[in-house]
Amino acid sequence: MILPFLHTNERVLYRSRRSIAALLRGMLRGVLHGMIAGIVCAAVSAVGITLAGMEVSLLVLGIIVVLCVLLLALWHWRLWKETLLTITSQRIIVDGYDLFIGEGREAHRVRSLLRPAQQTVQWQTLQESVFDGGPLSGIMNTGSLTIRHGTAEASRKVTLTSLPFTLDLKHYLDKIQSLKAAKVADAELPAFVRARRGKRDQAVLTEV
Repeated sequence: MILPFLHTNERVLYRSRRSIAALLRGMLRGVLHGMIAGIVCAAVSAVGITLAGMEVSLLVLGIIVVLCVLLLALWHWRLWKETLLTITSQRIIVDGYDLFIGEGREAHRVRSLLRPAQQTVQWQTLQESVFDGGPLSGIMNTGSLTIRHGTAEASRKVTLTSLPFTLDLKHYLDKIQSLKAAKVADAELPAFVRARRGKRDQAVLTEV
């Protein structure tokens, strides 16, 4: 896979978006919020039209509601589409419009409407990766992945929620970190295989 931001001889080992369940939840949230916003906008428009002495059209009000629903649903789809975890032979890159970012033990939610936040973690600064998930995460094979990086004095972290194969990715990051520490050549680093345990018989690069 060739991406425009890759460095010379940099290989993509894995690239993933959040789960489809996260997309569906976001779209449903967008529809609900869009209906509420649409009804409010339609009511305000109806009052304005009435005060202007014009006849209120139910069709126009319906179009306003539909447009609000579509806009917010599409916005949530974009949040999902542009939230990406990219693991390469040289670094870990987290892009997203909705991320948990912090320093030390503190964390805050970063949401953006126009430009996604980006966190780049060099392998030599990676401290640890942490998996978090409950019973439902185990059933759906998802969870939260927190990547701690920096120095002991200036530790930072970034968290991606509802990520597929999260527990396997945590172990994979630990493995790559060990291989990097052992000075294994970048060309020999194995790609993450997106498959259930017991079916990872070959290192095949896959993408959501």
